[in-house]
Amino acid sequence: MNQKILILIATSALAWGVNFPAHLVIIKGREYRDPKTCQYVDMPITDILQMIGRAGRPQYDNEAKNFLYEPFPLESSLHKMLYEHINAEISSGMLTDKKLCIDYIKWTYFFKRLVKNPTYYGLSDPKDPKKINEYIKKLLEKVLNELHDIGCIKILDNDGLKTTY
Repeated sequence: MNQKILILIATSALAWGVNFPAHLVIIKGREYRDPKTCQYVDMPITDILQMIGRAGRPQYDNEAKNFLYEPFPLESSLHKMLYEHINAEISSGMLTDKKLCIDYIKWTYFFKRLVKNPTYYGLSDPKDPKKINEYIKKLLEKVLNELHDIGCIKILDNDGLKTTY
């Protein structure tokens, strides 16, 4: 693997102290908890610039700077791992019926990207909002039926969901 770190997940404090190049930096949130005011406040822009400055250092990476100048949306991969997420949420008791599952999906980054770039996710008619809802329902039905068939969950008569453990 050429002695390279493939992925590093760090706090903002570590991002300040890390002194090596990166190909891509993703900042999950722009807020931090200020202990003086006991509130969440926006990070100073200088902190954000310091963190993203790790990417695209000329002597190490000639490609990363393209992300700054060319649009490159990050797409979700949740739809590929939805089985694991839905099963975990049902097992934890957070998702107890199909409607809650649909609501759960609609709160994800996957749903936001599905609305913005539906053809990427295989949606044939992206203009119609009903098609997006149908897509979500079909995807969820497929996931729930598979989880039921392999014995992870039970689908109850009232569209309720229950773990089998």
